[in-house]
Amino acid sequence: EERLRKEDEAKAERARFELQELVRKEREAKEERLKREIELDDERRRLKAEAQKEREAAEEHLCEKAVAESERAKLEAEAEAQAERRRVESVEKARREREAEEERQRNEDEAKAERARFELKELVRKEREAKEEHLQREYELEAERRRSA
Repeated sequence: EERLRKEDEAKAERARFELQELVRKEREAKEERLKREIELDDERRRLKAEAQKEREAAEEHLCEKAVAESERAKLEAEAEAQAERRRVESVEKARREREAEEERQRNEDEAKAERARFELKELVRKEREAKEEHLQREYELEAERRRSA
């Protein structure tokens, strides 16, 4: 009986020990699982934060790119408008110069015509005076011949 009781006690002790080992191993396994879950959660949060930063950086880049594109388009439009203004000014300047040249030419032509009219009048006056002198001389010669005759 004593031997059986001691064997039973030894078996019970061994069973308690095995049970304690099993509980310890399960607790360690559970702690390891929790530790891994915490690490995975930390890793997920880190990756999520990185992804968020990358999205924000991409959005920032797109915004900067859009602003730069808008600025480029604005400068391009201003340059085109300035080029158009210069072209219009150039056309206007050429028109004014052409009109001024036409006016100068008209004035010059009018002055030449006026000079030609004056010279023609002078020529007609001189011819008339020459004819009158010639007629006067002929008249005087005729009168001289009559007196002489």
